[in-house]
Amino acid sequence: FIASAYRLTPAEVRVAVATLEETTAEHVAARLGLSPATVRQRLRSLLRKTGATRRSELIGRLIDVVTGEHLPVGDRLALVRQAFGLTLAEARVAVLIASGLT
Repeated sequence: FIASAYRLTPAEVRVAVATLEETTAEHVAARLGLSPATVRQRLRSLLRKTGATRRSELIGRLIDVVTGEHLPVGDRLALVRQAFGLTLAEARVAVLIASGLT
């Protein structure tokens, strides 16, 4: 879904998926066996292609694509809890961060 929605390359898709699961570009790099510079370059490309201005916004857009629509907050909480195995409090924070709050 992500690849077709934003016309991403397979390499960009791998970084996008890892970005949803890891906390930093360095963690993404370690997970994928790439250099941090390569991951940052692909993240810049992802930001450009998705129209996001920062990583938290990128994550929100990727979640929206995977779910197929903008979900009400309660549904997003359930989705995030299930997808990442988070507590309700952790999911609330994740949804707020993905919405662009700091």
